[in-house]
Formats: sequence, C-alpha cells, structure tokens
Amino acid sequence: MVAKRLARIGWLVMAAALAGCGGTAQVSSTGGSAPASTAAGASAAVGSGGAAANDALYQKAKAEGQVVWNSATAEDIFAPVIQSFEKTYPGVKVAFATVKPGDITTNVRVQQAAHKVSIDVAQSGELDFSAILNEHLPDESIDWTKLGVPANQVAEKAFMAYSSTPTAWIYNTQKVTGADIPKSWDDVLDPKWQGKIAVDGRGTFMGVFAAIPELGQDKGLEFARKLAAQKPLFQSSQSAVEPMVISGQVLIGTDVVSSFLAAQKKGAPIEIAPISPIHASASFAYVPNGAPHPNAAQLLVSWLGSPAGQAELDKAGYSALGSCSDSKQSTLTAALCSRNLDWSHMTQRQQFDDMAPYLQKVQQAFGTYSGK
Repeated sequence: MVAKRLARIGWLVMAAALAGCGGTAQVSSTGGSAPASTAAGASAAVGSGGAAANDALYQKAKAEGQVVWNSATAEDIFAPVIQSFEKTYPGVKVAFATVKPGDITTNVRVQQAAHKVSIDVAQSGELDFSAILNEHLPDESIDWTKLGVPANQVAEKAFMAYSSTPTAWIYNTQKVTGADIPKSWDDVLDPKWQGKIAVDGRGTFMGVFAAIPELGQDKGLEFARKLAAQKPLFQSSQSAVEPMVISGQVLIGTDVVSSFLAAQKKGAPIEIAPISPIHASASFAYVPNGAPHPNAAQLLVSWLGSPAGQAELDKAGYSALGSCSDSKQSTLTAALCSRNLDWSHMTQRQQFDDMAPYLQKVQQAFGTYSGK
C-alpha cells in the first residue's frame, strides 16, 4: 500500500490504483502469501508467548550455553545489542562473527553438505533470500509467531526481519539551497546536475522500482539509462558517496539513512532530499537446519524481533522501520517521517527472485556491471 503523502514523481506516474490508498507510511505491494513488510516491526507488540516470557525456551537455551551468530554488521556496532541480550538471559553467551553476506550463505551451504553445522543464527539480505529458500537452508519448522515475533516480521515462515536499511538522496546544504533542492526522481535528471552526482554503482537504491509493481522494472531501467547520461560518479558503495557530497566534490548523491544521521550529527553539511519513494532493504535472521544450539538460536532471533531487542537495535541504527502513526518511533522511522518520505519494502517472493537479475540490468545500464 502507499502512504497518503506519496509524492508525485514526474514521468514516473503512479497507477491510478495507488492514488486512493492511505494508512501507513509504507510503499509496498499487496496481496498473495508474500513475505511481510518489515515496516511495522519496530512498534508491533510481542504476544504472551514472546521470548521475554518464554522461560521454557530460555531454560533449554541456557543448557546449550551459547549461540553462534554470523552477521555482516561489525562486531563493535552490535556489541551493546549482544550485551543486552546476555544480560536479559544470563548463561547464554553470544559468539558473534562478522562475515560478508554472500559468504554467510556459502558457509551454511558447505557446513550442511558436510553435516557439520556451526552457525546457529545467520543473516540474509534481499539478494540471498531466494537462494536460501530454494536450497531449504533454514529450519522451516520454527513457528516464530508462537515465540512472540510479530507476524508482519516473519517472511516465508523461516525468516525474521530484524532491521531495515533505507537509502535516500542527499545534497550538500552549503551548495544546494531553495528551489534547487531536487524534490523528485525526475528532478535528478535535470541537466544542471550532470557530472555533479555520485551514486552507488551497484544500483541497490534502484530497488524501489522492483519493490513497487506500479512503478516496475521497466521504469527503473529507463531511469537508470537516463541517470547514466548524467555522467554520475559511480562508486563501489554508499559509504564512498557520502564524503563526496560532504566535501562538495558532488552536489547530490545516494546514502544510507543511518550513515547520513551519524554524519549530520557530527556537523556534516548534508540533508536528505525530499525525493519519494525510496527503498528500504531488509535484513533477515534465520536458524539453519542442523544448528548446534537451536534453542539458543530461537531465543536470540525472537528477542531481536521483540520490543526490547528492537530498542537495542535502534540504538545501533539497525532496527526495523515502523509506521509514521506510531506513538513511539525508532530513530530511522522518525527520520523518514519527519521529512515526509515514503519508502518501499520487498513484499512478494517473486520480487526477491527477480531482484538479482534486475540489478544486473541496472548495472549494465550504468556501465558498472563487472560480469560477476
């Protein structure tokens, strides 16, 4: 569904069916037995069977003594989250390892083939989602809702969406002001920005077109070709774009919202452009089949989805997005809502299946595709 504040996007005109939708600040498709949006996760209440109240699971987890968690996030960032979990559940230690997203999936695959699994909790992003499901890597017998995880955070039964990573357009506030501030995707294509844009050459920020069927991949590829004609400075990651905008080397660019907030807090002359909708990719946690500490794994994952876990993740800048109607909003949710931004989530299995080939086409349109 689409927020009632959905901005008009120039030549990217929304289908008429979108115009009357209201309610949340999400931009997502509807229908089917699709993976649920992560957007309402931060505010959803944990049921009476939630991890905080599930003493039976805790006792089993304490008997196991530890849980091995592989994530792409740096350990120092998640250290306070881990400390909070261990304080909540004494006797259950978290053995955390930072591993590249693709390597996590490969490691689970190899360990399962060798019948010697060492990973209890694994992370998946949107690009790995389909492969993990197709190969039946997760333990799909776990009923996350019975463990208190809100249903709208459970995707394809096996996955728990614990954080969102929205990517927005930013601009240098010292060099771009007033009417010059881009307000739509169409504005980015104004010739005045030629050579003054930096974006992530992987094109992940373009996921919004794949996530919203009413926009669609064809519109996304059309935009990608037009953006390439603007001669942007393509970078290998979002983290490389931000300092270019801050320094004024370029005037506008794409950035991860959590990183933007941290930089702005330090006084960086940047602001989010009022360009909607933007894409918020999700990070999922799952328990691999054969996990050596399955109870501790379920305890950790369900806690990450609980209000307490989400509060700790929010402090680290990694919580799920909530709704603009929530009385208590996460930092990321508040940042987007206060700027009247709308965002999309992947909500259907087919969208996850199509994302990798779509981004390959985007990269080909950009001229950044490496063939890998």
